[in-house]
Amino acid sequence: MFIDELYIWNPSTTKCRKVPDYVPRKGPYKYGFGYNQDIDDYEIVRISTRVSEETHTVDSVVDLYSLRSNSWRTIPGPIHYIFKEVKSVYVEGSLHWLVLKDKVIAFNSGRETFRGSIAGV
Repeated sequence: MFIDELYIWNPSTTKCRKVPDYVPRKGPYKYGFGYNQDIDDYEIVRISTRVSEETHTVDSVVDLYSLRSNSWRTIPGPIHYIFKEVKSVYVEGSLHWLVLKDKVIAFNSGRETFRGSIAGV
């Protein structure tokens, strides 16, 4: 997914905020949006992945946006998976993505950690 501008909209208040630009990365990107109850903040997770033609490995960079601070930062996330073309799902404090090889990758925003599991599909 390639997106030039991101906005966060609160349908209850009808307020809208443009998310500031961040370091451009090679796409495609996977986005997720969730609530971090540990710090009472809404966050956007942006994962950019690319397959190295030289080493045939998948490299990923994870960027995290905080609504409260209105800023981005890069966090550790050595994920070596290719994401399927589906949206993320937010369940019990974690964003989940379906990746190749029948796995689900979850990002826990409170701990800022990733974990993987075999999908029960």
